[in-house]
Amino acid sequence: MKLNNTVYELPNKLKAIVTNIPGRTSTLIQVFVKTGYANEYTDRKQYGHAHFVEHMLFKGTKKRSQKDLNTEADILGGSFNAYTSREHTTYYIQIHGNKVAEGMDLLSDMVFNATFASKEIEKEKSVIVEEFKSRNDQPEVLLYDLWDSNNFNNSMGHSPIGDEVTINESSRKSLLNYYKKHYRPDNMIVTITGNTDKISKELIMKYFGKYKNEGTYTKVPFSQINPNATGKTVHKDIEQIHFYLSYPGLRA
Repeated sequence: MKLNNTVYELPNKLKAIVTNIPGRTSTLIQVFVKTGYANEYTDRKQYGHAHFVEHMLFKGTKKRSQKDLNTEADILGGSFNAYTSREHTTYYIQIHGNKVAEGMDLLSDMVFNATFASKEIEKEKSVIVEEFKSRNDQPEVLLYDLWDSNNFNNSMGHSPIGDEVTINESSRKSLLNYYKKHYRPDNMIVTITGNTDKISKELIMKYFGKYKNEGTYTKVPFSQINPNATGKTVHKDIEQIHFYLSYPGLRA
């Protein structure tokens, strides 16, 4: 089945890609922000910021509390979540095609109007520390983090979550600076997939076109593999052995 994609670029440089899938009744709306833990290269104290910011966007905006965000998503019957990767952070909601305006309203408010309340930041630190500990209790996940740390000498070589020190030392000022630097329209791509009968450029403009780009944005420098990397071993009290074997591939 051939899919038809329509690409819009708004005046604020945000790109939107609309893909209609015939026969679908639901619509998936995603906001891709081109920032992940690779963007934390400027300061070791920022390790884990991309992931921490993702958590904070669910804690409330200037017009919606955390409860409001969750309640509205539930009322819409939507699947509502986010994830942070090496090079991007994604927020998404999947809803009925008749509710796309409400879904765009909710997501655009989240990504552009988060408040970063100090009380919520302090509460979330313990949540993320537990998530960090959980990663380290999973050998297959820990192994991946160890591979990165052994082969990269920059922010690519640390856990996406940071560590207990960087998590607990994260300040509202530092998180807010990271957010303002990266969460800008020209650094985002919105995708709308499925039932797109009610989607138009005007509707996308209404919810994503009113925000402006502020300051300057610096792209992440290309990461080189550490040529002096050697094997690394970590002992854990388990019955299994987990290992990675890696070697250089063909240049792109």
